[in-house]
Formats: sequence, C-alpha cells, structure tokens
Amino acid sequence: MKALARALCALAYFSASASAQAVDASASIASPLSLVRPEDAGFSAEGLARLASFMRTATTAPGYLGAVTLIARDGRVVDWQAYGHRDLARSKPMTKDAIFRIYSMTKTVATVAALMLVDEGKLALDAPIARDLPEFGAMQVYIGGSADAPVLRPATTPITLRHLLTHTAGFATGGEGYEEPTRMLER
Repeated sequence: MKALARALCALAYFSASASAQAVDASASIASPLSLVRPEDAGFSAEGLARLASFMRTATTAPGYLGAVTLIARDGRVVDWQAYGHRDLARSKPMTKDAIFRIYSMTKTVATVAALMLVDEGKLALDAPIARDLPEFGAMQVYIGGSADAPVLRPATTPITLRHLLTHTAGFATGGEGYEEPTRMLER
C-alpha cells in the first residue's frame, strides 16, 4: 500500500475538462532533485514501465489531455515523465514543467492519507466504516419511489473504506434540478 500511496502522491493532475489546459512554465526543464536509477531507490523498473503504459493509455482516452508524473524517494527523482498533450487540439505535447489548474483534489489527498493509514495498520480496507463512524451503521438502500417519498430497505452489507475509495458505496449525487434519487448500488 505504501508504494501505491506514494505513486498516487507522485501523479500529477489529469486535465479532465476543456477548461483545464496546461501551459509552459519555462523553456528549460531541469530536474528538481538529483536523479537515481529506479533499482537504486528500491523501485521496480517493470512496475514503472506498467505505470508508463497505463499513463500513455489513459492520456489518449477522450476527455483527458495529458499528465505529468514524478516519483521520488529520499530526495532523489526515480522517474519523471510527461504524457499526452497540453491542448485540446492535441498539437502541443505535454511538458514536464507544465502548469495545471487543479480541480477537486480533496478526493486524491484523502485517498492517499487513507492508504497511508492502511499501510500503518490503523485502517482496514474491508472493515465496516461504522466501526469508526457509527452514523453509517444503519444504512438504507433506495429501491423506488420519488425524491419526496423514497422507498428504502436496509442495506445487506456494510459500507467499507474500499467502497468509499472506489466510489462504490452507493451514495446518490444530485444538485440543482435534481428530481429523482439515483438508484443506489445493491449490496
């Protein structure tokens, strides 16, 4: 888990919307820290190759422009890459020194913190969250009705940290103009 948490920390932010375009910060790109071979810092070159493959695939998908990753350990850069493009026309390649507008980073930061606590043995991915947050002990699932008169039943399984981190807890979302509750996941 610690490696996963570190990798999540190191991932720069996807440009997920048309308004979030990266721009050049400078003409020259210098490493912010000293460089080290992955193996010398305890990283697997094969694992980093899998990350690079994932990032290349993800940044070619519609809706994502590009990303920058930087993985460091003990003050030394293990891997630093730019993927995809920094403009909607996909004519300008992403650069390592691109500046990003950051949206909705609360989920990323909370996920990294939670995974660090899992790594330290202070949280468990599959333990019911009601153990620490009793308010979530008697959850109900929407099975019909309307927003004014919902039909609910007791959930058959408890919500876990894994559900929260993977957005499979079954919470409905809505906002302005929201009329019907979203059908929650069957548990």
